[in-house]
Amino acid sequence: MPYMPLPNQPQKKKKNAKKLTPHALFSRRVTVLTSVFVVICIVYLSILITLQVTGNSYMVYKDKTDLPEGLTEQTVTIQAMRGEIYDCHGLPLVTNRYSYDLTLDYDPFFTELGVSVRNQTLLQLAEPFSSAEAGTLCENFFPLFGSYPDLTYSDQAQDENSTVAKKLSKVLIKNELSPTASADALVAYYVNKYSLGARVDGIPAYSNEQITQLIRLYYDMDVCDFGGTAAEYVLAKDVSAAVISANKENALPGVRFIVRSERIYHYPGYASHILGRVNQIFAEDWDYYNALGYPMDAIVGVSGCESAFESILHGTDGQMTIILDANGRTVSSEVIKQPIAGQDVRLTIDIKLQIAAEDALRARLEQEGSSSVKGSVVAIDPNSGAYLAIASAPTFDASTFQEDYDRLASDKNLPMFNRALSGVYNPGKLLHLRTAVAGLTEKIVTPSSLWKDQNALTVEGHTVLCPLLYVQDDSHGLLGVSTALIDGCDVFFGQLGLKIGQQKMNQYETLLGFGQKTGIEIAEGEGSVSSLNADKNLLLFKAAIGESDLTCTPAQLCASLASIVSGGTRYRGHLLYEIRNFTSGDVVHRTPKELMSFYTLTEENKQLLIRTMEQLAQKNDALSEQSDRLKNAGISLGCIGASAPSGTSEPDHAILLAYGLPTVQTSGNNYGAISVCVVLENGVDPSSASSVVSSVMNEYYK
Repeated sequence: MPYMPLPNQPQKKKKNAKKLTPHALFSRRVTVLTSVFVVICIVYLSILITLQVTGNSYMVYKDKTDLPEGLTEQTVTIQAMRGEIYDCHGLPLVTNRYSYDLTLDYDPFFTELGVSVRNQTLLQLAEPFSSAEAGTLCENFFPLFGSYPDLTYSDQAQDENSTVAKKLSKVLIKNELSPTASADALVAYYVNKYSLGARVDGIPAYSNEQITQLIRLYYDMDVCDFGGTAAEYVLAKDVSAAVISANKENALPGVRFIVRSERIYHYPGYASHILGRVNQIFAEDWDYYNALGYPMDAIVGVSGCESAFESILHGTDGQMTIILDANGRTVSSEVIKQPIAGQDVRLTIDIKLQIAAEDALRARLEQEGSSSVKGSVVAIDPNSGAYLAIASAPTFDASTFQEDYDRLASDKNLPMFNRALSGVYNPGKLLHLRTAVAGLTEKIVTPSSLWKDQNALTVEGHTVLCPLLYVQDDSHGLLGVSTALIDGCDVFFGQLGLKIGQQKMNQYETLLGFGQKTGIEIAEGEGSVSSLNADKNLLLFKAAIGESDLTCTPAQLCASLASIVSGGTRYRGHLLYEIRNFTSGDVVHRTPKELMSFYTLTEENKQLLIRTMEQLAQKNDALSEQSDRLKNAGISLGCIGASAPSGTSEPDHAILLAYGLPTVQTSGNNYGAISVCVVLENGVDPSSASSVVSSVMNEYYK
């Protein structure tokens, strides 16, 4: 089946969840659809009585000459349910939760209601939310403590680095108050602006408790820039059916109940860089989505898989016509176009492996004495190009992204940046492996070749020494590819590189996937191949020993090792495993393997490299025990690492590549191969990444 391309789009945890069988998935979906249908009926029959079905942007008013006098017709969009996201085993990662918000529209609420009626309306609307069962009143950043008239700034408001203080500063500027305005001045502003000190027959119109409540609400509206950039204000979230029912008889201008679809992250804090987020359409993207027929306030994917698979997940909205009388009450309604739910996406990611990778990376970076606070892990299936895990640290929690945004945006360690896919590094002496692959494949060197170690090698004034000279009085003497890789001998690989030549050197860099994207559906970096010049052997020499300007992402390094493990075949990287029907769970598309490049790594040459990396794993104290355990299970574990130059005054980066490869198929042994790359920025010693590799292998081969 040919690869089904997705439309081009603009670039912008619960741990013990049960695996859903097809039958369970079908039953679950039938239950969800039935529940949603019942809820929609209730909501439409009650809320439409007061014209409050969805946002105004969903309504299209039509002039009907054939309607009896006093009746009007509205066409209302019925939002389609968004498809959900699962891991490769069917465990839910992102699903939907439907709730109802009590909202205000600025124009009718502030233009059609006098200030006293508006105040009483707000108090009436807010009153039920003293009970947690009614819902949540939206007061997120109130800077005052106490009760009117004894309101003072809270500790958070006085901490200039807190979100509350930053919001307060913006509100003061918005209302043309002094940046150093006192709490009394802020309170006096709201009391005067909204006539909260009014009296009726000499008696205060509002109690102190009511004044406090109104100040909180009006302040929160200012925080949200209600009437400025925001035409809608959410007064309360997760409104109960009782509150909806209690308000259905009132036709208050600007007061609406809105059905909200919320994305639920089943593993909060995990896979956030991969899954991405949804939001209302950004202004700069409106033309694109408008051309696709999206309403202006539609919810769309803005990053990660939510964005990459938007066309699959979104679905098709339906329509309903409603006939209203002169008082805005519903006379009749008819669904003229049924909504079609989006389809589900099943990723190649194994969430348990993802959790193991993220936990191990976090633990390593938090380890006492660690010089690194940033890093990444990538795991790929060499036989398909499927990404099994993608971890980047520091990270964030997609379920609380909005609340955490200010902190995340100001963090100098860039937690929103996906280092695994977009971080670009110089791999240093890991490029010895590329030089070895090119030399072996081009038959310049063989598994049995032994070359004389010249102690030192000078090319155009640049000299490198045999690494053994730093620890003893003599060099290797005679050595082959395996020993040169194990000891990191620049003299050997410098000679080999000069024999390979610049054209072949760049060719193998490309075959291994450097200087190009892996093909994954979400944003990734590209890196570059070595800059070579036919007139300068020094550039070729430096490229051969890992001192060129070649840069790559951890994902590209992982893919290059995967191609070696698979014998020279490199597949397009992908996250989309399959697409399933939302209701039935039937598979409607499965991503096929797509060849990106191929070179003939003979079995003899492959085994030489595999045995060499096995020896390196045995020499690694943290991996030797793991290597023995896997060997007993018929699995080869190998690794190769390097301290890669950071390019700054900061310490070198630690990079460790590792693989797992079944060598003996036994009864019940269904393990596959895996390629892993771990990067610890400024971590210096590649062996420091061994604990992360060990955790990944433990989970994958448990």
